[in-house]
Amino acid sequence: MGGLCLIFSIMFFVIAIALSGDGSDSTGTLFILGIVLFALFLFLRHKSVVQAQENYEQKKEYHYEQVKRAKEQYQKTLIDYNKQVASIDSQIEEAKREKETQMPRYEFALSEIKKLSSPLSQAKEVLEKLYALDYIFPKYRSFVSISSIYEYFASGRCTELTGPNGAYNLYEAELRQNIIIGKLESILSNLEIIKDNQYVLYREMKKANQAISEIAQDVQELVSVADSSRASLDITAKCAEAAQKNTEAIKYLTLINGVHNW
Repeated sequence: MGGLCLIFSIMFFVIAIALSGDGSDSTGTLFILGIVLFALFLFLRHKSVVQAQENYEQKKEYHYEQVKRAKEQYQKTLIDYNKQVASIDSQIEEAKREKETQMPRYEFALSEIKKLSSPLSQAKEVLEKLYALDYIFPKYRSFVSISSIYEYFASGRCTELTGPNGAYNLYEAELRQNIIIGKLESILSNLEIIKDNQYVLYREMKKANQAISEIAQDVQELVSVADSSRASLDITAKCAEAAQKNTEAIKYLTLINGVHNW
């Protein structure tokens, strides 16, 4: 709009100047129209400049607010980050102090646990020597099999290992009929299922579970309690009990070897 006013005002001025030499009455009118259009152009131009300035100020204010909010958010994020870093540093320091406190207890607990390795290794060695006597067929040299076969003899159901009425035959028959369970992993998942038909195995598994639970409690006490002498004595007693059983087994093994040699 402003551009058209400027163009027409220039045209009126040019025409008026061109007709001014002829003494025409329309010359003044053309000058007036040119002036009016030029004034309108200036007005529209000023209005456009003012509007542009207002738009600029609005955009400037908007961007200023955006920058202000971004700075405030950055400061808030920075404060939160510093708090998190401080919290993590505090946790790390606490963990270091806890480690310094617990390390002696952990090392002591480890040394107590290692006491159990000696009778365990000895028991494995004695067991291998007993199996080496070759009284038990290799197929039946497992905890589940031996427990069931022992129960047959202890209860008077069998008096020999081999033969139609022997313990091996009875064991295989009860396995096929699902009267007993031969897989230890199936027994561990539900110990009560063997209580009636595999009582010896059930009894020994209960004893083993109880011993494991007590040892776990002792280890927990060794690590967490300042005065853990009771737990230490309990582990020592269990080691002594295991060693005594190993000694009895060794005596039995020596006796059998002596009879063989004789």
